[in-house]
Amino acid sequence: MNILKSDKYANVDEVFEARRFLVSNQGAPCTSEMKRKPGDSVWTFGCVEIYGYTVEEKHRVAKWRENNFERTIECPLIDKELTKDDCFGMLARAGIELPAMYRLGFRNNNCIGCVKARDNLDYWKRVRLHFPEVFARRAKQERDFKIAINRRTKNGVRAEIYLDEIEPGEPKGNDPQISCGLFCMAEHDALAGGSNAALTDPAAKTKETL
Repeated sequence: MNILKSDKYANVDEVFEARRFLVSNQGAPCTSEMKRKPGDSVWTFGCVEIYGYTVEEKHRVAKWRENNFERTIECPLIDKELTKDDCFGMLARAGIELPAMYRLGFRNNNCIGCVKARDNLDYWKRVRLHFPEVFARRAKQERDFKIAINRRTKNGVRAEIYLDEIEPGEPKGNDPQISCGLFCMAEHDALAGGSNAALTDPAAKTKETL
């Protein structure tokens, strides 16, 4: 297995400090430096890239294909119509513990203090609660670079809000829902040694769920 990484930066903070920038509507520099460039360095025409998008993220796949028409991407979770909660259920059914970020209530297992979590004050309250040192570092970077990650509407006015201006208090929102529907049970049973047909034949999968 070959693990790709940036040959220039060790972590996202090094990217932010070097670029003196966090995020905008066009994206974040860490995505380009830590993900896209390392991936592009090994890509050759004809490669098939496997992505773990779930059905909720079909729009992301469509956009990716539109912007990268020369590349081939496969998304087996979408092909099998599996949601993120289905995947959580499959892990629970197999007795595999969720990654720590999910167990703490985060909806994604991204970098801690992900700058692309824009306009989501509850996300940042959760970061402040569980990872105060990361929250403090992002707050300082905001002030240093004069860039606010979040905006909010107050009294009908849309305005920036810096992390150090977020009111005290616990985050709201639900933790990930771990449930296993018919599709996820069929997929789990097939992977665990059941019918291999369900892994490749949607009709076979449907039959197993009935």
